[in-house]
Amino acid sequence: SAENMFWLGRYAERTLVCTRTLINLINTLNAQTISTGTHKDLQIRTLLASITHITMTYPGFLDEKYQDNISNPFEELSDLISNPNKMGSIAYNLYSLLRTVSTVRERLTIGTWKIVDLIQNIIDELTKKNSITIYEQQRILEKLHTRLFTFYGIVNETMSKEYSLQLLELGKLLERCMLMIGQIRSCVNMKSEEQSEHEILEFLLYNYHSLISYRSKY
Repeated sequence: SAENMFWLGRYAERTLVCTRTLINLINTLNAQTISTGTHKDLQIRTLLASITHITMTYPGFLDEKYQDNISNPFEELSDLISNPNKMGSIAYNLYSLLRTVSTVRERLTIGTWKIVDLIQNIIDELTKKNSITIYEQQRILEKLHTRLFTFYGIVNETMSKEYSLQLLELGKLLERCMLMIGQIRSCVNMKSEEQSEHEILEFLLYNYHSLISYRSKY
């Protein structure tokens, strides 16, 4: 049970961070297309590669077919969101999260289970047989993001402050650090144009809720 609480924290944080990154990445792709009529290749290629690294869905955007042409990354992004058989996808991580939740059922309140049911509904929306557009998937991801934060809040407020909660927090923080390190490493390991570097760093700061703090200090 203790080990399951640890993995519950890891799966929840993994799903949360990957969900947030995909939402922000789709917004960035849309903004670049609207403002310039085309993608800024270097910046977009770097950000797409970073999502492959943090989800470990290789070859993903490191595949040769994306090295010269990234005009349509949405097919791969859609698969990364909705394919439950793709290890590292949002749907796959959600199934892992819900399986782990079921093993610690006795430690969760009725209120927590209500939000778990809402998270379960997200899987049903993402994996329904009728194909949905990337923008519909994005709206579903935004709902998932809100529900995962709600899950964290309810667990923190209702679970007794003993080793179970501490292990969940440990798993959550460990996963967050690993994902953050992996994404930063993949984004800054090569020198690029100053403007591209600025936009990539701004994306990273925004993605980890640090942009406002950075701007207030610097």
